[in-house]
Amino acid sequence: IEWSYELLDNREKSLFRCLSTFAGGFTIESAEFVCAGPVSGCGEFDTLDGLTSLVDKSLLLSSELDDGGVRFRFLEVVREYAAETLAQSGELDAAARRHAEFFTRLGEDAEPHLKAAQSAQWLDILEDEHDNLRSALRWATMHDAELGERLAGSIWRFWWLHGHIREACEQLGTLLSLPVAGEARIRTKMLLGAAFLNRLR
Repeated sequence: IEWSYELLDNREKSLFRCLSTFAGGFTIESAEFVCAGPVSGCGEFDTLDGLTSLVDKSLLLSSELDDGGVRFRFLEVVREYAAETLAQSGELDAAARRHAEFFTRLGEDAEPHLKAAQSAQWLDILEDEHDNLRSALRWATMHDAELGERLAGSIWRFWWLHGHIREACEQLGTLLSLPVAGEARIRTKMLLGAAFLNRLR
């Protein structure tokens, strides 16, 4: 893996490192948002071209989705190496924050649709990204509680509708035990979700 990594140009190396923030795979859209900062520092760069190059060099796997989109993922041993290089680069904190911000926005975009009868598509999206949602919540709990409150408050119906009741109660309980960080309305959503879900345990 190290030999293949050293053959990459600086932009590809930066993208490779940054992509290790994802858990369980990622889309082109999420990669563009999360990795825009680090890679933009290396000059003009097309994220799709970079992803395609990493696939061609067998450092990344891709699979076509039913809707025609593409999802990417690392083999775990490759992801571990990429994560080590990210930590050594000094880019970890910034990349992890952008990762948490992206998935918080995804949760907030999904929230109004989870209350509607036609929620299946958004529930499937959140299920596909569940590992990334977990990762974002772990980081936010330690580094930015307000971001974590926004994310948990927006996706508790997903946890409920897809049967992740215990996990939801633990996540909400952890965030509610922290000092108040965000707006009262977000805290209220979390309390509502926790009260509802704890009755189902």
